[in-house]
Amino acid sequence: MKTRLLILLLFIGTSFINAQNYSIQLLKNINPNGSSSPNSFFEFNDKVYFAADDGINGSELWVTDGTALGTKMVKDLNPSESSNPHNFFVFNNKLYFIASNHTNTNPEFINDEIWMTDGTASGTQMLKDIKPGIFSSDPQILYVDQDIFYFSADDGVNGVELWVSDGTPLGTKLLKNINPGSGGSNPRSFILFENNLFFVATNGINGYEIWQTDGTMSGTQLLKDINPGNASSNPNNFTILNNKLYFSANDDMNGMELWVTDGTYTGTTLVKDIRVGGDGSNPSNLAVWNNKIYFAADDGANGVELWVTDGTALGTNMVKDLNSSQSSNPHNFFVFNNKLYFIASNHTNTNPDFINDEIWMTDGTATGTQMLKDIRPGIFSSNPQIIYVDQDIFYFSADDGMNGVELWKSDGTTIGTQMLKDINGPGGSNPMGMLVWNGNFFFTADGGSSFSDIQLWRTDGTYSGTEMLLPSFNPKYNSLATTNYFVYQGDFYFTANYNNTIGLELYKFTDLTLDISDDTAIGTIAIYPNPTQDILTVEGLTKVEIFSITNDLGQEVWRSILGKDKNTFSIENLPNGIYLLHNRDYTIQKKVIKE
Repeated sequence: MKTRLLILLLFIGTSFINAQNYSIQLLKNINPNGSSSPNSFFEFNDKVYFAADDGINGSELWVTDGTALGTKMVKDLNPSESSNPHNFFVFNNKLYFIASNHTNTNPEFINDEIWMTDGTASGTQMLKDIKPGIFSSDPQILYVDQDIFYFSADDGVNGVELWVSDGTPLGTKLLKNINPGSGGSNPRSFILFENNLFFVATNGINGYEIWQTDGTMSGTQLLKDINPGNASSNPNNFTILNNKLYFSANDDMNGMELWVTDGTYTGTTLVKDIRVGGDGSNPSNLAVWNNKIYFAADDGANGVELWVTDGTALGTNMVKDLNSSQSSNPHNFFVFNNKLYFIASNHTNTNPDFINDEIWMTDGTATGTQMLKDIRPGIFSSNPQIIYVDQDIFYFSADDGMNGVELWKSDGTTIGTQMLKDINGPGGSNPMGMLVWNGNFFFTADGGSSFSDIQLWRTDGTYSGTEMLLPSFNPKYNSLATTNYFVYQGDFYFTANYNNTIGLELYKFTDLTLDISDDTAIGTIAIYPNPTQDILTVEGLTKVEIFSITNDLGQEVWRSILGKDKNTFSIENLPNGIYLLHNRDYTIQKKVIKE
């Protein structure tokens, strides 16, 4: 038999277990004198790496295993300033990132380079000092492949060029000086197609055109000079469909139009001159759906409207003129329930401030293309912003003209498109999405002064199931840094500034609604030896559970999965003292003495 537990109110230091089903706990006060401002979280080798400022060393590389004791600085990369590690990525079983070890106090002299770590201080080092001195090579990671990764960098001699690395200093080198001299080719917009990387660059002669590389110097070459001479075709909007690469480009005769390539010079051609003449239809927002590409384009007669292509001139047509007097400007395409949804306007007012954007949907036909719901009737826009698309529902923010910007949901039908909850009256709560986790959608919203301003919320898709999530201590100051969060080992972590004493730090949200077996008799659980200096054994467990050890401040200092077949572990690294060993819902609690 299984039961659903409702956990009673329990205070443990700075943690709070809600009377219903969750706890919010400060992971660690990294900066006791201010805010550590944790950011750029990235999971690697069962730990999470991030940047944080402890108030002494500046913003440096940190790591956490989900416990206070296991949250620590990996290495002070820049003893005199902040190294500001960011742009993490995994390559060849190591974690790479961009950071600075400059010593100049002028912030303009930030010498960012690529670094790598194996998780240890000794194994954390700069990959290569591409631009020695106080200036930065400004590396920009472009594409990570299995055996090599590509990036742009400025070595101070050749300008911004295409570089490649196998993860070693010797194997980190300039792939090709595409634009000889110090001007740089400024490579960008990389996409993998037909086992080659296609990108945009200039060689100083042909302007910005489409290039390709196979990872070798000889295999890095101009695909086609679409706009002959030193003018640029400026290829953009790269999209793959049916083994062909589509993009927008300007050949100077037809203006910016839709092009296609099969990866060869002769196979790089104009799909269709949608707007006859030199002005160009400016195709944008390319989206693949049902074996076709949908996009926005202006044929010169109907304004910017919804178009579709199957890759042929004959199969490239306007789907529907959504706005007969102006441009509907379709954008933000997404697929939901076998239809293509997007945002567009059918306003008739000539004042561009009155753009009544709403959500539209199409099945690919003119008759099947219609507005989902006119949330704010009239000339003003509900300004819908898609927040999260799930399998059976999608969430978005919108302003109906009465309640301000609030959280809405839709099942893809008019009647099923409705405001979920008026969180903040006419002022609007301005919800911002985070993620769907454990069957709930988590977001941030401003509940107004009576609800402590911006806080963490969650919803199960119902009005009654939309609730604000608060810790026990009074969150009367600023609250969340809405873009900094991650899920790790069954818990949800986020940054918050719940009071001015602690500042902006990392918190852990634990969902305590668990199915647990009644066949674990609490009285049969025993731990030994206790006190202990190292090894601890838990006897009597009948199922696998997550167990934690917390100190007298309520901070988690150890966590692991224990069960009948795995019940012995070491606490040698814990300081001497009295601790609490418990499972996630505190139905099993044992005092532990470390000597």
